[in-house]
Amino acid sequence: MSTATEAAGSVQGPIRWLRGEPGLCRDLLGALAGGDGSVRVLRNRPGRRRLLRVRLRPEGGDAADLLVKHIFGAGRRHPLRDSLKRWLRLGPAEREWRGLDRLWRAGLPVPRPRALASLADGSALLAVDFLEGRSLREKLIGGEAVTSEVFFAIGDVIRALHAGGTVHRDLHPGNILLTAKGPVLVDFQLAWRTRATRSRLRDLGEFDQALARLPDGTRTRRLRVAARALGLTPPYSPEAKRALHKALRASRARARSHVESRTRRMRRPGRQVASFDAGDLRGLRMRDVDERSLRTRLAAAPPERGRSSWKVREWRGRGPLLRALDVFRGSPALRAWLEAHRQCHKGQSTRRPLAMLEEHRFGFVRRSVFVSDRSVAAESAVDFWGSGRDGDPAERTR
Repeated sequence: MSTATEAAGSVQGPIRWLRGEPGLCRDLLGALAGGDGSVRVLRNRPGRRRLLRVRLRPEGGDAADLLVKHIFGAGRRHPLRDSLKRWLRLGPAEREWRGLDRLWRAGLPVPRPRALASLADGSALLAVDFLEGRSLREKLIGGEAVTSEVFFAIGDVIRALHAGGTVHRDLHPGNILLTAKGPVLVDFQLAWRTRATRSRLRDLGEFDQALARLPDGTRTRRLRVAARALGLTPPYSPEAKRALHKALRASRARARSHVESRTRRMRRPGRQVASFDAGDLRGLRMRDVDERSLRTRLAAAPPERGRSSWKVREWRGRGPLLRALDVFRGSPALRAWLEAHRQCHKGQSTRRPLAMLEEHRFGFVRRSVFVSDRSVAAESAVDFWGSGRDGDPAERTR
């Protein structure tokens, strides 16, 4: 936790209030500028956004808690694109405000929007009512019991959202807050207004494949969410079963898309992958792999490499035709690196990839090296509603 002084360090004026009651905006500005401990940093992602919990103490009124999102904008990651979005009022904060305001007025379970502001550095502030509760993801990972009634309620909330003509587009257990009054949907930066069936199924499929990767995300519970979200109740008619099968196919499609998206990220440095070089070799390594140990292992003779818990495979001396093909399809080490990550993201048993390096000469890959763990990781059972050969999925919703 941080104090108000630390929280206000990144909130630099002048602040231009775009939405919200004048009195509340004044109290919020005073809390952000003060140092009385009324502001706490809940989460901080440098260069992207930070979440603040602000306690307002208005004169003659009751104290109120707000959740303030400080969303960084131009000058951080994509200045030209973010400046254009801000000029067109299509930034993430403006989009989320419009979505929350519309859904709140329609009576849907979303946080009440309270204030919206833009800052001189291109970032934005979005304030909503702070709701006590934990996300579905936190509860499942923490091993807490979640009743079937909660999953039925989640399906009802998703159905109400889609019936109101909105798709979330980032629907996963981390964006469903379980409060004393029931599930609440949060984080509407990517939401769209549409009634297209395809978009609704994509929303539902995205939630299902995310839930499948968490503890206690059983097929029965996921199917119950899908059935309630589609407005289906037993006994199921043939039309209802066809609708459930469409949701099943959407879930599998989202699962495949998720795996390929995660695999593509492994081609460049990011949160999990870092750049790495060892002599003439250049490539990538997992961030949790010790750089010094990796260099020592690569510099060792082949007999010494075999005594390590790491497996080092090297390709060199390939003919001109294979080198030319590698320009288009990638080196053997790159293909092995991506395939290993693909299997990991699918939850299948495989050796964990640790590093991939290449030596280039005149635009061609002269040598490539792939490093993996010798031990095979245990398979994580991720079953997207089964393979389709184990009976009617509608039977599991009862």
